Amino acid sequence: MNKLKTFLSNHKTAIATAAAIAVPSVLYAALPASGPALDFQAAMQQVQDWTEGTLGALLAFSLLVVGIGMGIMRQSIAAVVPGVASAIALSQGPGILLTIFGATV
Repeated sequence: MNKLKTFLSNHKTAIATAAAIAVPSVLYAALPASGPALDFQAAMQQVQDWTEGTLGALLAFSLLVVGIGMGIMRQSIAAVVPGVASAIALSQGPGILLTIFGATV
């Protein structure tokens, strides 16, 4: 039992790496083949609904408020930019990405 504990403690990184590779591989192999176009369609639709719905609006508004708060606290307009940029990216990004990738599919 001591040898096993020593082995596990000495090889934590290798074991974690092997698990990180093995678990997704086993899960992927267990999934039924649904074709190349429909693999992640449900997940994509769910994320799109979240970002374009009230959750996306709430997150974008929260990022905007946090950015403005950072600007006030640091007394610099440059501190506002990350919050505003994140809010714009969250609200406009999904539509832009769907347009770019939708044109090639």
